[in-house]
Amino acid sequence: MSSIPKSFVDLSTLPNVCLDIRYALDTNFMGRKVKGYDAPLCWMHKDGAVKLHQLAIRLKVIGLGLHIWDAYRPRRATTDMIEWSEETGNDWLIEQGYLVRDSRHNRGGAIDLSFYNLETGELLNMGTDWDFFGVESHAFEISGPVLDNRLLLRSSMQESGFVPYDVEWWHFELPNATELPVVDVPYTR
Repeated sequence: MSSIPKSFVDLSTLPNVCLDIRYALDTNFMGRKVKGYDAPLCWMHKDGAVKLHQLAIRLKVIGLGLHIWDAYRPRRATTDMIEWSEETGNDWLIEQGYLVRDSRHNRGGAIDLSFYNLETGELLNMGTDWDFFGVESHAFEISGPVLDNRLLLRSSMQESGFVPYDVEWWHFELPNATELPVVDVPYTR
């Protein structure tokens, strides 16, 4: 059983949260479970978790909840992703900024998420799936109602104290994410 790092919070304890931890399955861009994800758990640094808790309460009023794919990522998982991309000829994922060697996720300071409708359980349409590696996933490379949904996510996260990443509409991080220590505790049951 994983021992959650002292400064982290289990995000499954947040209200109206749906965890979709695909790195613990084979339904991710690598097509297999990622090292360090032996259980579909999700943690984040307590500073981020407090902000997300407050956001979840505000979102409930408008009928939305948090759909989370990833937050803290064990260091070994990032190493696994980088090695996979180099071994499979997908170095462009690193070159274009979709994968980084020093991930804020490894510090518990980043999160990949969207919103879902509390009544229907359906995700808001953001135009691409999570971890879609193409220009369509860039925050503003879309128009109409999908752009409105992305802007709602972005403004809600910014108002909650998170910084967006324009290359991935789903990625947000704490302003001090690079100052947090790197952690390599795997998710296990």
